[in-house]
Amino acid sequence: MYNVKLNAFLIETKALSRILKGIFNEIYLVKESQGTLDLNVLKGDSEEKLIGFPLPRNRSAAFLLKHIVCVFYFLKVSKRVHFVILSNVSDYPLTLLSIGKLTNKKIVDFIGGSRVFLSLVILHSKTSFLRKIASLYALISLNIALRISDKIILNARRLAREKPFIVYKDKVCVANNFPSEDFFEKFCIRKRFVERKLVVGYVGAFTLAKGICSLAKAMRMLLEEVPELEVIFVGDYQRSEPPVLGHKILHFFDEYRDRVTFTGQVHHSKVADYLNEMTLMIYPSYSEGLPHAIIEAMACGTPVLATPVGAIPDIIKDRETGFLLKSNDPKYIAERIVELLNQPELLEKVSINAYNYVRENFSYEKTLER
Repeated sequence: MYNVKLNAFLIETKALSRILKGIFNEIYLVKESQGTLDLNVLKGDSEEKLIGFPLPRNRSAAFLLKHIVCVFYFLKVSKRVHFVILSNVSDYPLTLLSIGKLTNKKIVDFIGGSRVFLSLVILHSKTSFLRKIASLYALISLNIALRISDKIILNARRLAREKPFIVYKDKVCVANNFPSEDFFEKFCIRKRFVERKLVVGYVGAFTLAKGICSLAKAMRMLLEEVPELEVIFVGDYQRSEPPVLGHKILHFFDEYRDRVTFTGQVHHSKVADYLNEMTLMIYPSYSEGLPHAIIEAMACGTPVLATPVGAIPDIIKDRETGFLLKSNDPKYIAERIVELLNQPELLEKVSINAYNYVRENFSYEKTLER
């Protein structure tokens, strides 16, 4: 069994590997972590790191090295491999997939939600020629991978009805994100909702697909209107898409730096601390699957205000387990936030409902059953 994990949440990597270990005797794992590409082999409960490659800072060089290493490692173990499994891969190793197909391996692709949208945005935006080429490659390689995959696994049923996945509906199935076994130990209520200050926040990537520009404009309006409000942006603004976006948003709040926090890159274990400070988390994405950040916020009793894209409406029922946005317009987002902040009893009720809903429906055991 071979799992290529180039770009993914660490929580998903652990849980997916743990599930697969119950099916396969050996898992040959390629994963990117903190600037290195690690080659591991998993046997039962043991995980042995074979080697780690430091990745160059240059994206093109890192892209080439990843693909060369993946192919080399695959060829080395291919005789013992029956499946090639990809999980949230952004740059498909087409050479590896082609070799896998030619050698009769079963190919399974786990796909996240905003990949297609983000690639299209970059392709049609004012950015460098190389970035446009990279986005074009991402779209082309995705379509090739979908064509040659034996099974396509999406984390939102709605995605199956969208392009390009609708063409492959006969081999598409849906599975929720995989939480880790200790998820609810890490993400839990540490500060009661009534004890939290007036803090509105965001957790996630600084990309156009996440609606971060609209959110920044809305937050700026709120800071002018609500003097006691504080804002937290949790995420690595230095690795934004496009690259200049993060610093533009940072400087957009220069005059409010005493009330606006940009955490930069934080360890995943620290995210719960920030979520427990928030009265409301905003998630105005244009395209999604089922974001980890929303499940994590709900587990911490933090109400979420989000756009109804991907699988978000499946878990957020408006005014019951969260709140839904009707548009990504900054003025509308700001007005909706003010409306909710003026209803603390409703927020507290939704906080409790969200906490209970996630614990009942997203435990490790429950997800494994599905």
